[in-house]
Amino acid sequence: MRPHDFEMVRRLPLMAELPQAVIDRLIHGAFVQSLPRGTMLCVQGESPEFLHLILSGRVTLLGSEEGRGETVVEFFEVGDMLVAPAVLLNAPYLMSARVAEDGRILFIPATQIRRAMSLEPDFSTAMAMQLARYWRRLVIQIKDLKLHASVERLAAYLNALVARSSDGRTVQLPEDRKLVAARLGMTPESLSRAFAALRKVGVTGQGRTVTIGNVAQLRDFCRYEETI
Repeated sequence: MRPHDFEMVRRLPLMAELPQAVIDRLIHGAFVQSLPRGTMLCVQGESPEFLHLILSGRVTLLGSEEGRGETVVEFFEVGDMLVAPAVLLNAPYLMSARVAEDGRILFIPATQIRRAMSLEPDFSTAMAMQLARYWRRLVIQIKDLKLHASVERLAAYLNALVARSSDGRTVQLPEDRKLVAARLGMTPESLSRAFAALRKVGVTGQGRTVTIGNVAQLRDFCRYEETI
């Protein structure tokens, strides 16, 4: 790993509260790779060999079924860990992970993660907290799919993106609109109609760039729920 990688690892949500000695033991033998867009990190159905953590770039999680193609499950960003339950359970991946934006990925051997869960109480607590946050994210996504119309799902998703934007009003969609539509459980045509409907609350943009004219009005429109 580069010296800068060690600094980034220390700031990862999974690592941020851990004593340095625990981090050192955890990443002993781990490595970082620079990977281009399109690289497959793991494939649905395979057994996990590593826990992947994103130091830079973006990763798309994909689910597939024979004869029905694939769909986007989620976009993961810097600081996220990928498909940790498969690593902890030593069970086949339920999703694939593909690099969506050139980045650097930390690879920690799966056996090392499982050993740390048994021997490092601080790490076990940190992992439990991270999994709880992902569980909340998943519950919100399921509620959106079951309870909200397509335009409300788009509004909620844009609210989540704008909460992380630098200026609080302009966001970059993580992928092209066809893949964003799949993430939101709608067709590209439905996504286009949803964007058109949100113009009345100040949402404008083209391609992957979207501007939110009135964030408070957009939040009211979709009953936005924040994750922790």
